[in-house]
Amino acid sequence: MIQRIQSVYIIIAMVLMVSLFLLFPIQISTKFSEVVPLFRYLNLIGFVMVLISLFLYKRRPLQIQLNRIVGLLLLVELLFFGFIMISQEAIDATFGVLLCIPLAIYFLIIANRSIKKDEDLVRSVDRLR
Repeated sequence: MIQRIQSVYIIIAMVLMVSLFLLFPIQISTKFSEVVPLFRYLNLIGFVMVLISLFLYKRRPLQIQLNRIVGLLLLVELLFFGFIMISQEAIDATFGVLLCIPLAIYFLIIANRSIKKDEDLVRSVDRLR
């Protein structure tokens, strides 16, 4: 499992998601305080899905789909979080959060490309048999 480069990319995305969970502000303001737990739960759900994806190395198409779902979940999280921060004009306090999400998405995209290369290689070998 760990010998594959895409597993390393997925682990880096997981580390970024954990750091995102730890960096996420506990309270943004009284106006948006009910939204903060939603972001934390979305991040936790995404982390669990990436962890499951890491161990699905024998089922590559399912692994790709899970990574895509997590990428979309992170993108939605980034858009909503960015909207809240812009409306509050507090971007400087949340630079770490706004940096971790795109990096996690980037590593999931790179992992999907590597998984796709493995899948193409396996299919080409199956054709030769």
